[in-house]
Amino acid sequence: MIREDPFPVKKIFAWCFIIAGGLITAYIGLISLVSVWVGLTHIHLFGSWAPILAGTALLFIVSLVYFRVVRAILTRRNKEELLDVIRN
Repeated sequence: MIREDPFPVKKIFAWCFIIAGGLITAYIGLISLVSVWVGLTHIHLFGSWAPILAGTALLFIVSLVYFRVVRAILTRRNKEELLDVIRN
């Protein structure tokens, strides 16, 4: 008997990759927000701009990379019909 879904393992790994990437992005985002917070609480000290700048840049770069990777995976879905959760 032939299965209707030819790529069940690829579908599972793709969704797991998206979820794991989101969790890693959220963790790095939390670290960058803590860096910005530390910089803002010590604004009276010389050099407090460094953690603010580093945290903001890290948050921007990590978010940009994550959203581009997820967009690439989801656009590939349309070509291969790989990640369709509901099938008629």
